[in-house]
Amino acid sequence: NTDAYLNDLADQIRLDKNSPQFRVLDLKAELLIDLLAKRFLSELISKPTRLGSTERGTALNRKFDIDIALKFKPRSFTSTESMYFDVLDFLESQVGEHSIVSVRDQRKSIGVIFDIGGNEERIDIVPCKITKGLTSGYLFVNEQGILSNSYSFTKTNI
Repeated sequence: NTDAYLNDLADQIRLDKNSPQFRVLDLKAELLIDLLAKRFLSELISKPTRLGSTERGTALNRKFDIDIALKFKPRSFTSTESMYFDVLDFLESQVGEHSIVSVRDQRKSIGVIFDIGGNEERIDIVPCKITKGLTSGYLFVNEQGILSNSYSFTKTNI
């Protein structure tokens, strides 16, 4: 039966949230949520929240990360660029603490790399400046690279 085979295959490759690897990264995510909430308390609309494939149950067991959204108040920063780099600077200040080995700026998020049992595991932080209506917001877009050295922003329903 093809359906049974495909369901069995999906179960084999889907992330097991009870695996030791995920459970340790899950604790690191809670730690980051607490650190970010404390640091940006007055600028945030609410406590940082998780989103993405690990929350939807669609993450793969060999390649997964945890995504955390930081929803900032409309007037918390003068620009999405200053918001992004403020969060990046804070996270970079945490390198060497809490098993954080590096932080890297990515296109629309900030990757926090942990050393967990000799493996590098990642949590992505997604800063978003919410609009006045509180139903959408803006993400910073880092387009720096070999051929480009620019920044922009994009609207989202995070």
